[in-house]
Amino acid sequence: MLIAKGFRCRFFLEQGGSRYGSVMLHDETGEWWPYSSGLVVPSFRRLGKPLEDKAAQKYYGDDYPLKEGSVTLPPKELSEWREVGRVVKAHYDRRGDVEPGPYEHEFGHGFTLFRALAGGGLPMLYARGANLRLELGPGAEWSWRGIVRP
Repeated sequence: MLIAKGFRCRFFLEQGGSRYGSVMLHDETGEWWPYSSGLVVPSFRRLGKPLEDKAAQKYYGDDYPLKEGSVTLPPKELSEWREVGRVVKAHYDRRGDVEPGPYEHEFGHGFTLFRALAGGGLPMLYARGANLRLELGPGAEWSWRGIVRP
């Protein structure tokens, strides 16, 4: 299941400029979308039906009423996407009862073994139509609150 982990997303590129997206989705299982990748869609269809999902409830908080949504997934194959550039910083809003509000994640600070193994540590942004795809790379980690690493 994909969980909407970020809204009003903005990705700042290494070469300058930025790209915007509406909703960043993530699949903690990697079944529907690669685990190390965030799918940023312009919108999704809100179905209004109550949703029971432990991972989503943990992300949004015990008292937050979850609703089901639907989105048509673009191809998973990276060859079907156009490279936009390396991302140095991501901004997005988090919803729910647990740590809501604006969130900023900077990439590529300091030299670590992880950065060396991940080709420098900067994620790559791809585009396909109105969709964006944030590829975090090998060793990527997401927590119940969003991006942890790189």
